[in-house]
Amino acid sequence: MGQDILRRVAQVLTFDRVLAVCTVGYLAWVLLWQYSQFVAGEFGYHDLTIISDFFSNAWEHGRPFWVTNAQLTHLRTHFTPSLVLLIPPYVFFSSQFALIAIVACTVCVGIFVLVRDQHASLRGLGLPHSFCALLAASCFVAFAGNRYTLRVLSSAHFEPFFILTAILLLAVIRRGAPYRWLLPALCLALGVRQDAGFFLFFLLLSCLVAPKVWGERAHLRVLVAAGVCVAYVAFASKVIMPWFGNDGGTRFWQSWGNTWPEVFLAWFRSPERVIHAIGTSEFEAFNAELLYVPMVNPLAWLANQAPAILFYTADAFDKQRLMFYNSAFLLPGLMLCFVFAQLHVLTLVMRFTVERPRWRQALLALSSAFFVFVAVSAAVRTPRQPAETLTIGDLERHDPFALAPLRQLADCPNVRSVAADFRTIVYAPLHLDKYLHEHAPRADLVVIKNDLGKNEPFFLDQKRLAGDLTRDGHYVAAGSLGTYDYYLAPRIECEGVTPK
Repeated sequence: MGQDILRRVAQVLTFDRVLAVCTVGYLAWVLLWQYSQFVAGEFGYHDLTIISDFFSNAWEHGRPFWVTNAQLTHLRTHFTPSLVLLIPPYVFFSSQFALIAIVACTVCVGIFVLVRDQHASLRGLGLPHSFCALLAASCFVAFAGNRYTLRVLSSAHFEPFFILTAILLLAVIRRGAPYRWLLPALCLALGVRQDAGFFLFFLLLSCLVAPKVWGERAHLRVLVAAGVCVAYVAFASKVIMPWFGNDGGTRFWQSWGNTWPEVFLAWFRSPERVIHAIGTSEFEAFNAELLYVPMVNPLAWLANQAPAILFYTADAFDKQRLMFYNSAFLLPGLMLCFVFAQLHVLTLVMRFTVERPRWRQALLALSSAFFVFVAVSAAVRTPRQPAETLTIGDLERHDPFALAPLRQLADCPNVRSVAADFRTIVYAPLHLDKYLHEHAPRADLVVIKNDLGKNEPFFLDQKRLAGDLTRDGHYVAAGSLGTYDYYLAPRIECEGVTPK
């Protein structure tokens, strides 16, 4: 009787179902964590609104990738055709929190796919079910709990979408899928950003030295895909981006050269300078996050370290330190190497114990305990920044657009645009065109925060701005709400709203 109950429970609680429940639970916690950050004002225009704007412009106004405040297409800065797949979900949201929620969902799906595939690879080794589940669970904890995954989840950028697309590409390669599956998956990953092929090229090279048990990869197809990556980066950088108005500059690498060939040539000519840059960057901390376990497969590890040099040698501090979204392009490689490390170690254990069956259970238990320790240590390691801790704060919204009568004005059919400061603008409803205060005269509705700190990005004196609007722009005061005053353009009439 007892065995029958256990058998039925095992049939219901399959690994895939348990993994799905854990992934959904993790996603729910992440969304609560991020929502508490959102309502607390942790995000600003560049973090959230500029991206929400070019997504919502596609859905609301038929202007995909158009940035209202700058009056230019975002494709001029980044060529991102794959992001069109993120536009439809915006119909279900009225808040800019949409970007955070959608991107979190894609990352969690990527975690699910990677862990599920690893469980299948471990099963291929002939391990007992319990050890397969335990090792796959360690992958889940390592991927979901390390500080770099949490950084990209709290970045409020589109780049974390690369994690899902890269993992889907790896899943296709692992299965030895034909070109009709490989090329669409590759194009999807390449389209996340014009330089995605640079990172994918090295990720694909690492697949060539994967453990045999990892999958049925076809080496020729992997090499062809790597070649496509190189060609795509060259075409996107030299043809597509200039066509949209990009000047082809190196932006955050100007100390190395004014063109990308100059940058790469400078790397080769000054290896000591490159080594110094790597030594003062996030290189050590990033690899120490999983206690250097990915180095078990040195060739795969080196292949995935090569593109990281791009970040480590940047002039910008946030890129050197893999802050915000930057590590999103390196996380698939880090986790792939962790997966390879597990497979290499367990393969050795199974081979070594063929004639020593008494040792097998002990060595499997010891190996599993080690990988669980690595994963848990990555998930609980401190100290951490607020953006790296899953701590849920106050969930009550304090932004002015959540309260009447400003909400009534924002929903007025005649109000199509709004201007506000760097942080207040993130609460503007998605359907409105969004401007910073520097372009306030373009907006139908202007929100002014009287106690705005002078250190805020794009700061303008709020009293002077209010005076300019009412004197030169003939805006009328529509009311106040706590520390906020709001003004309507003279051309706007809203039923039930009486100017003060």
